[in-house]
Amino acid sequence: MRKLQQLCGRVNFNERSVTHPKVHGVIMQSCGKVKMSNSDFAGAKNDFFDSFKSFDEAGLPERIDSLKYTILAHMLSLSTIDIFQAQEVKSYQTHQDLVSVYQIYLAFNNNNAPEFLKKLKESGEHFYTQNYIKEFVPILIEKFQRKTIVKLTSCFKRVKLPFLSKKLILSEDQVELLVLQMIFDGSLKAKIDQFDRFLVMTEEQSITTRKYLALASMCKSLSESIKA
Repeated sequence: MRKLQQLCGRVNFNERSVTHPKVHGVIMQSCGKVKMSNSDFAGAKNDFFDSFKSFDEAGLPERIDSLKYTILAHMLSLSTIDIFQAQEVKSYQTHQDLVSVYQIYLAFNNNNAPEFLKKLKESGEHFYTQNYIKEFVPILIEKFQRKTIVKLTSCFKRVKLPFLSKKLILSEDQVELLVLQMIFDGSLKAKIDQFDRFLVMTEEQSITTRKYLALASMCKSLSESIKA
């Protein structure tokens, strides 16, 4: 992997015009995978997209997998740009191997948990269980849950945990744990009202304060679950 990282670091993008499209496509797809392993999803998306364009230019079947990887990395990067509006991608919305992927993409962007999970599982070997992609499905699901929580709580000062549980199709305990993790890492400014089962949005707090409150709440939850 280290040698591959070094190779990707030496890739000269200006050499594309004098490199065979298939060779360039293979190199960029490999570089994208390196960046995915380092959680550089935005960088991986760019490499996969470049790979897709090279394969597509040569009319090679490898273009389909590269486009799937591009869409996966695009979702993981939480980009707000609609990749299916790109000129090179538009025509693939109805491609038989990408219809299910497009439906997953739409549900992901619409924060629609029932539809997202349904389409994800229905995609089968086209996406959900496809080699390489399946490795990142758990991360994709957590990214979806986190961004949906942020979206659902953005317009309210108080949100019921049962409401989030229903929207995300998770148990209340799972939602609470995820929310606590988000509070702890600073991606959600809130605290949990354990008595009334509310998520209370808070004003800006110091990182230390947020971590202390999240840790205290997490310890309380664990203690109660042990007693139960």
